[in-house]
Amino acid sequence: MKIEFLENEFWYGSCVKYGMKMPFSKETKEVIDFTINNTPNQSMPLLLSTKGRIIWNEIGYKVEFNCGTITIPDSCVLEQSGNTLKEAYLYAVKKYFPFEKQTLAKELFEKVIYNTWIELTFFQNQKDILNYANNIIKSGMQEGVLMIDDGWSENYGDWRFHSGKFENSKEMLEKLHEMGFKVMVWICPFITPDTVKFREAENLDILIKNSENETFICRWWNGYSAVLDFTNPKAEQWLKNQLDELINLGVDGFKFDAGDSFYYKENNITYKKATPDEQSRLWAKFGEQYPFNEYRVTFKAGGYSLMQRLCDKAHS
Repeated sequence: MKIEFLENEFWYGSCVKYGMKMPFSKETKEVIDFTINNTPNQSMPLLLSTKGRIIWNEIGYKVEFNCGTITIPDSCVLEQSGNTLKEAYLYAVKKYFPFEKQTLAKELFEKVIYNTWIELTFFQNQKDILNYANNIIKSGMQEGVLMIDDGWSENYGDWRFHSGKFENSKEMLEKLHEMGFKVMVWICPFITPDTVKFREAENLDILIKNSENETFICRWWNGYSAVLDFTNPKAEQWLKNQLDELINLGVDGFKFDAGDSFYYKENNITYKKATPDEQSRLWAKFGEQYPFNEYRVTFKAGGYSLMQRLCDKAHS
């Protein structure tokens, strides 16, 4: 399908990553392929124009801007609603991604969010986390939400505080709460192979498989891991059971990392057939049940009750 630009029309949308290229105008010559979200941030199969026009598709697609012409797949829908960007957006929200009941904790917006990654990287431990929190208060900064990042758990998929790094995790959480902090911990949909939790997940048949019907092992930024299959309700329940134990211990919520579409494969074998983007969306959907949540990457999660952030920034 080819669409001609209207006079003085500008387009926005697709992926957060391309924000610096927007607005797309008559002068734009650019191909953006988000058939699968290959970016580390949010993607929506949506384009909106300042003249009230909407392009929508149920799945990701490739769009070509060529000096006044837009080329998109025939499966896309082109609609008109009003004559402004706002009118187009509000129409798209109502029709394609209506906002769900918002249950996000107000502290995520009213308080400072701190994260232990910059302070400790992978070396998360009880003593240094308490010291970090104490120094925040001593410095005259306000209490807020404290995220304990990657490195706190026994293994990926075994979501218990590491017994060698945390002498008494319940006591630590109580102290952080006494200081006024809400506490979130980092998790991901990956499972470290050759561990008790990995064997447990394999026995339950809740892991994604490769094209040869064997457990799929994904290469990601922290090495090689098996991946939970979120098309399987048993996988959701298996993870929820672990997170419930953390909530009972005193954890307030979770930083849901990974779930990037590009860590899944089109030929993966899953409980229900799903594209990489769909697996990413299901990972995001799972987190809505927790008022304290955070996501870096999602697909088609507009309207979800999620706090979504930008990817980590490199410094110069």
